[in-house]
Amino acid sequence: MVGTEFKQRPSEETTAGPEPASRLLPKWVLSNATAAAALTAAAAIAFFTTWYLLSPGVESASSKFIAAMLFANLFIAAAFVGLVGVRLWRVWSDRRHQLAGSQTHMQLVGMFAIVAVLPSIIAFLFAYTILRTSLDDVFSDRIERYHNTARDLANGLVEIKAGELEFVMRQIAFDIRRNEEAGIGLEATPISFRQYIFAQAQLRGLDALYVIGADGRMLVRAEIGDETYNLPSKNALENLNRNAVPGELFTYGANDEYHY
Repeated sequence: MVGTEFKQRPSEETTAGPEPASRLLPKWVLSNATAAAALTAAAAIAFFTTWYLLSPGVESASSKFIAAMLFANLFIAAAFVGLVGVRLWRVWSDRRHQLAGSQTHMQLVGMFAIVAVLPSIIAFLFAYTILRTSLDDVFSDRIERYHNTARDLANGLVEIKAGELEFVMRQIAFDIRRNEEAGIGLEATPISFRQYIFAQAQLRGLDALYVIGADGRMLVRAEIGDETYNLPSKNALENLNRNAVPGELFTYGANDEYHY
């Protein structure tokens, strides 16, 4: 009697596992043409962004436009990370399903990844160094030029204002000297003299006018507005009296505190 053994044919449900990635994803995702087109578009956008950010036109660009350019580059970088991740998942899926050539494909992917990553890192470091040096050179020159322009403008405005005040002070000094000669000065008529100083400040368009004696003591104080005015320190006034020639007319500003 010959015995026979019957083996049950495995059903598709028991053998079927997770499908390979090539069957789950659309063909255009894994297409080399899609990768080439995306790479070309990304390179063009990155080139335009770099060129625009280094050009003088970036100074007049709005912050929203620059932010949009940066977000576009971040989106492209994220898309490429996703594309590379999908392709790596495909290779891993093919190897898991032991498809023909999957082992060799995995080795080739690893080899090309190493070959691609190392030069990319070197190129990135080189480009970063060159870009940083170029930006330092470009922006340092611009900042220095703007600083010099602003300083020259500020000095010019101070000189113009000092010239105007010097002319006004000469007129006030002439009027005070004329009143002293007429016998209506500070010692003869102190109340009238104070009123006269107030009138001079209003007439000349000054916010405040002070008369200080040779010993640094304030003789008359005329303030038109309600603001609080800070006088030079006692030390500065003593040095002013020491450095000034009697009868000399000079101007004194907030920055002159450090010059004496």
